[in-house]
Amino acid sequence: MKEYNIKNLKVEVDLAKLLNTLNSKSCFDIDVDGNIYPNKSIAKNKAIIFSSNEQTDSSLLDINSKIKNVFGQEYKPKIVGNTCILTPLASWMKILDLNKNTMLYFDHQSDGIEIFEDSSVEDIGWQAVALDINYRDIGNYIEKHCQGTMLFYDNDMHFNGFVVAEDIEEVKDKIFKFIRATLKDNINNKRIDLDDFDSDQMEALEFFGLNKE
Repeated sequence: MKEYNIKNLKVEVDLAKLLNTLNSKSCFDIDVDGNIYPNKSIAKNKAIIFSSNEQTDSSLLDINSKIKNVFGQEYKPKIVGNTCILTPLASWMKILDLNKNTMLYFDHQSDGIEIFEDSSVEDIGWQAVALDINYRDIGNYIEKHCQGTMLFYDNDMHFNGFVVAEDIEEVKDKIFKFIRATLKDNINNKRIDLDDFDSDQMEALEFFGLNKE
Protein backbone atom coordinates (compact mmCIF):
# COMPACT_ATOMS: atom_id res chain seq x y z
CA MET A 1 0.00 0.00 0.00
CA LYS A 2 1.22 3.47 -0.86
CA GLU A 3 1.46 5.72 2.19
CA TYR A 4 1.48 9.53 2.23
CA ASN A 5 1.91 11.79 5.24
CA ILE A 6 0.13 14.99 4.25
CA LYS A 7 2.40 16.95 6.60
CA ASN A 8 5.19 16.57 4.05
CA LEU A 9 3.17 16.06 0.87
CA LYS A 10 3.82 18.01 -2.32
CA VAL A 11 1.51 17.08 -5.20
CA GLU A 12 2.99 17.72 -8.64
CA VAL A 13 0.45 18.41 -11.40
CA ASP A 14 1.37 18.69 -15.08
CA LEU A 15 0.87 22.37 -15.86
CA ALA A 16 -0.09 21.96 -19.52
CA LYS A 17 -2.76 19.37 -18.66
CA LEU A 18 -4.06 21.56 -15.86
CA LEU A 19 -4.34 24.63 -18.10
CA ASN A 20 -6.08 22.61 -20.81
CA THR A 21 -8.60 21.41 -18.23
CA LEU A 22 -9.18 24.93 -16.95
CA ASN A 23 -9.64 26.26 -20.48
CA SER A 24 -12.22 23.56 -21.17
CA LYS A 25 -14.29 24.91 -18.26
CA SER A 26 -14.75 21.36 -16.99
CA CYS A 27 -15.10 20.47 -13.33
CA PHE A 28 -12.29 18.12 -12.34
CA ASP A 29 -10.61 16.12 -9.57
CA ILE A 30 -6.94 15.63 -8.78
CA ASP A 31 -5.69 12.50 -7.02
CA VAL A 32 -2.83 12.23 -4.55
CA ASP A 33 -0.38 11.42 -7.37
CA GLY A 34 -1.28 14.60 -9.29
CA ASN A 35 -3.40 12.98 -12.00
CA ILE A 36 -6.30 15.07 -13.35
CA TYR A 37 -9.77 13.59 -13.94
CA PRO A 38 -12.29 15.84 -15.75
CA ASN A 39 -16.05 15.71 -15.29
CA LYS A 40 -16.16 13.39 -12.26
CA SER A 41 -14.35 10.56 -14.05
CA ILE A 42 -12.10 9.71 -11.11
CA ALA A 43 -12.31 6.06 -10.03
CA LYS A 44 -13.54 5.12 -6.57
CA ASN A 45 -10.19 3.52 -5.74
CA LYS A 46 -8.30 6.82 -5.99
CA ALA A 47 -7.62 9.19 -3.09
CA ILE A 48 -8.83 12.68 -4.02
CA ILE A 49 -6.63 15.63 -3.06
CA PHE A 50 -8.64 18.38 -4.78
CA SER A 51 -12.05 18.70 -6.37
CA SER A 52 -13.48 21.51 -8.48
CA ASN A 53 -17.24 21.13 -8.28
CA GLU A 54 -18.04 24.06 -10.53
CA GLN A 55 -16.83 25.14 -13.93
CA THR A 56 -13.68 27.18 -13.52
CA ASP A 57 -13.24 30.75 -14.74
CA SER A 58 -10.73 30.65 -17.60
CA SER A 59 -11.05 34.32 -18.47
CA LEU A 60 -7.98 35.35 -16.47
CA LEU A 61 -5.04 35.68 -18.85
CA ASP A 62 -2.21 35.55 -16.32
CA ILE A 63 -1.35 31.92 -15.54
CA ASN A 64 -0.46 32.55 -11.90
CA SER A 65 -3.72 34.42 -11.33
CA LYS A 66 -5.69 31.66 -13.04
CA ILE A 67 -4.07 28.96 -10.88
CA LYS A 68 -4.53 30.90 -7.63
CA ASN A 69 -8.16 31.58 -8.53
CA VAL A 70 -8.78 27.84 -8.78
CA PHE A 71 -6.90 26.55 -5.74
CA GLY A 72 -7.04 29.55 -3.43
CA GLN A 73 -4.58 29.98 -0.57
CA GLU A 74 -5.21 26.64 1.15
CA TYR A 75 -3.33 24.59 -1.44
CA LYS A 76 -0.47 27.10 -1.82
CA PRO A 77 -0.14 26.52 -5.61
CA LYS A 78 3.31 27.23 -7.01
CA ILE A 79 4.42 27.03 -10.63
CA VAL A 80 7.86 25.52 -11.10
CA GLY A 81 8.81 25.00 -14.74
CA ASN A 82 6.18 22.78 -16.35
CA THR A 83 4.66 21.75 -13.02
CA CYS A 84 2.10 23.18 -10.63
CA ILE A 85 3.02 22.10 -7.10
CA LEU A 86 0.26 21.88 -4.48
CA THR A 87 0.85 21.79 -0.73
CA PRO A 88 -2.44 20.42 0.66
CA LEU A 89 -1.75 20.28 4.42
CA ALA A 90 -4.06 23.21 5.25
CA SER A 91 -6.85 21.44 3.33
CA TRP A 92 -6.72 18.22 5.38
CA MET A 93 -10.26 18.48 6.74
CA LYS A 94 -11.59 19.23 3.26
CA ILE A 95 -9.71 16.21 1.87
CA LEU A 96 -11.26 13.96 4.50
CA ASP A 97 -14.68 15.13 3.36
CA LEU A 98 -13.82 14.59 -0.32
CA ASN A 99 -12.95 10.94 0.38
CA LYS A 100 -15.68 10.09 2.90
CA ASN A 101 -17.71 8.07 0.39
CA THR A 102 -14.81 5.99 -0.97
CA MET A 103 -12.53 5.38 2.01
CA LEU A 104 -12.50 1.84 3.40
CA TYR A 105 -11.89 3.09 6.91
CA PHE A 106 -10.85 6.11 8.96
CA ASP A 107 -8.23 5.66 11.66
CA HIS A 108 -7.78 8.00 14.63
CA GLN A 109 -5.22 7.74 17.41
CA SER A 110 -7.95 8.00 20.07
CA ASP A 111 -10.86 6.12 18.52
CA GLY A 112 -8.91 3.79 16.24
CA ILE A 113 -10.84 2.05 13.45
CA GLU A 114 -14.52 1.98 14.39
CA ILE A 115 -16.04 0.63 11.19
CA PHE A 116 -15.20 -0.68 7.73
CA GLU A 117 -17.30 1.26 5.25
CA ASP A 118 -17.63 -1.68 2.85
CA SER A 119 -20.40 -3.92 4.21
CA SER A 120 -18.70 -7.19 3.24
CA VAL A 121 -15.43 -6.21 4.93
CA GLU A 122 -17.41 -5.00 7.95
CA ASP A 123 -19.13 -8.41 8.17
CA ILE A 124 -15.75 -10.13 8.24
CA GLY A 125 -14.42 -7.71 10.85
CA TRP A 126 -17.53 -8.05 13.02
CA GLN A 127 -17.17 -11.83 13.11
CA ALA A 128 -13.44 -11.59 13.84
CA VAL A 129 -13.98 -9.33 16.86
CA ALA A 130 -15.96 -12.12 18.56
CA LEU A 131 -12.79 -14.22 18.31
CA ASP A 132 -10.47 -11.56 19.77
CA ILE A 133 -9.11 -10.27 16.46
CA ASN A 134 -9.78 -6.54 16.48
CA TYR A 135 -10.14 -3.95 13.74
CA ARG A 136 -6.65 -2.61 14.35
CA ASP A 137 -5.20 -6.10 13.70
CA ILE A 138 -7.14 -6.24 10.43
CA GLY A 139 -6.16 -2.68 9.50
CA ASN A 140 -2.47 -3.45 10.08
CA TYR A 141 -2.76 -6.45 7.77
CA ILE A 142 -4.53 -4.44 5.06
CA GLU A 143 -1.89 -1.71 5.17
CA LYS A 144 0.95 -4.22 4.85
CA HIS A 145 -0.50 -6.71 2.37
CA CYS A 146 -3.17 -5.05 0.21
CA GLN A 147 -2.98 -2.57 -2.65
CA GLY A 148 -4.31 0.93 -2.18
CA THR A 149 -3.56 4.32 -0.69
CA MET A 150 -3.17 5.40 2.91
CA LEU A 151 -3.28 9.17 3.35
CA PHE A 152 -2.68 10.40 6.88
CA TYR A 153 -1.61 13.28 9.08
CA ASP A 154 1.08 12.50 11.64
CA ASN A 155 3.10 15.17 13.44
CA ASP A 156 4.43 12.79 16.16
CA MET A 157 1.76 14.07 18.57
CA HIS A 158 -1.46 13.59 16.62
CA PHE A 159 -2.43 10.98 14.06
CA ASN A 160 -5.44 10.39 11.86
CA GLY A 161 -5.83 9.03 8.36
CA PHE A 162 -7.81 6.93 5.94
CA VAL A 163 -7.37 4.06 3.50
CA VAL A 164 -8.75 3.74 -0.01
CA ALA A 165 -8.50 0.17 -1.32
CA GLU A 166 -7.33 -0.52 -4.85
CA ASP A 167 -9.42 -3.69 -5.15
CA ILE A 168 -12.01 -4.44 -2.48
CA GLU A 169 -12.26 -8.06 -3.63
CA GLU A 170 -8.55 -8.49 -2.93
CA VAL A 171 -9.05 -7.02 0.53
CA LYS A 172 -11.95 -9.34 1.35
CA ASP A 173 -10.11 -12.43 0.14
CA LYS A 174 -6.86 -11.64 1.91
CA ILE A 175 -8.28 -10.63 5.28
CA PHE A 176 -10.59 -13.65 5.37
CA LYS A 177 -7.61 -15.96 4.80
CA PHE A 178 -5.50 -14.01 7.31
CA ILE A 179 -8.14 -14.26 10.03
CA ARG A 180 -8.79 -17.93 9.33
CA ALA A 181 -5.07 -18.74 9.48
CA THR A 182 -4.70 -16.76 12.72
CA LEU A 183 -7.61 -18.60 14.29
CA LYS A 184 -6.27 -22.00 13.26
CA ASP A 185 -2.91 -21.12 14.80
CA ASN A 186 -4.58 -19.92 18.00
CA ILE A 187 -6.61 -23.13 18.21
CA ASN A 188 -3.65 -25.41 17.48
CA ASN A 189 -1.49 -23.66 20.04
CA LYS A 190 -4.32 -23.60 22.60
CA ARG A 191 -4.40 -19.81 22.88
CA ILE A 192 -8.17 -20.06 22.74
CA ASP A 193 -10.35 -22.70 24.39
CA LEU A 194 -13.23 -23.86 22.22
CA ASP A 195 -14.98 -25.38 25.22
CA ASP A 196 -15.49 -21.90 26.63
CA PHE A 197 -17.02 -20.47 23.46
CA ASP A 198 -20.50 -18.96 23.60
CA SER A 199 -23.02 -19.09 20.76
CA ASP A 200 -21.72 -15.88 19.11
CA GLN A 201 -18.18 -17.20 19.07
CA MET A 202 -19.31 -20.53 17.65
CA GLU A 203 -21.20 -18.67 14.93
CA ALA A 204 -18.08 -16.66 14.13
CA LEU A 205 -16.01 -19.84 14.03
CA GLU A 206 -18.45 -21.32 11.51
CA PHE A 207 -18.27 -18.11 9.46
CA PHE A 208 -14.55 -18.75 8.95
CA GLY A 209 -15.10 -22.44 8.19
CA LEU A 210 -13.63 -23.70 11.46
CA ASN A 211 -16.48 -25.60 13.04
CA LYS A 212 -15.78 -27.27 16.35
CA GLU A 213 -15.02 -30.92 15.76
